[in-house]
Amino acid sequence: MKPQATIEPRKQDDKTVYQVEKENTQECFDTYQAALDYVLAQGWQVKRDSSPESMIIETRFMKP
Repeated sequence: MKPQATIEPRKQDDKTVYQVEKENTQECFDTYQAALDYVLAQGWQVKRDSSPESMIIETRFMKP
């Protein structure tokens, strides 16, 4: 499995920057596309939290 990173918008000096976080590594970019390009160039995956409204149910640990 590829390492996973998150991309989150942050306010910095009255403008929005996109911060890429992976374990102890943090990088900031002016656009979401630049942050996404960086993540993909590193060979990482973008970690996305599942929506609470999602119809997907985790079944790995459910007992019959």
